[in-house]
Amino acid sequence: MKPRKEISCRKSPTIETIAIGDELLIGRIADTNSRFIAEELFRVGYRLSRKTVIADDIATIQATLSERVRWADVVVISGGLGPTSDDKTVDAIAKLLQTTVITHLPSKTQLLKAMALRGRTVNQHTLKQVTFPKGTDPIMNCVGFAPGFSVQIGKSWCFFLPGVPAEMKAMFVTVLAQIEQLFGGSEKILSRTWKC
Repeated sequence: MKPRKEISCRKSPTIETIAIGDELLIGRIADTNSRFIAEELFRVGYRLSRKTVIADDIATIQATLSERVRWADVVVISGGLGPTSDDKTVDAIAKLLQTTVITHLPSKTQLLKAMALRGRTVNQHTLKQVTFPKGTDPIMNCVGFAPGFSVQIGKSWCFFLPGVPAEMKAMFVTVLAQIEQLFGGSEKILSRTWKC
């Protein structure tokens, strides 16, 4: 009897999104970020397994992320990074990781230059958007000012991006490259649509 030929198959990572924002839950705006992420993942051969939309609430952000990292290999979180009082993602994750919030100096320099050119003053609320949790890896925002950041929680790689679509899209290029580096290339999924 001939020995069976073993076929090795790389497991595709489980990838989820969490969109943060009260405005998403009251129907003021649609969650276009998760749709864009799903399309970009599909384009290179990955598939989004779950989308979650939650409120701008520290306890909700912590509870949702703590639950999802038990199941997902990758979680991409958008929203809650910025200067306003409802931007709570940085504080929520800093508390979850039991660390402090620090200033991302390259983003601060970029912000100060832009504000000076516009003749606008900088205050503590303005500077809030250039912070990130200590111990995480910052992701530079070349379109806006709020840096993203990434961190591994358990087995899950978590990427935090601004909710502003233009900023998120520009930064997701970096995230997608990191996902491919972590999990290897994936076979592209062919899709055809017939209109009858």
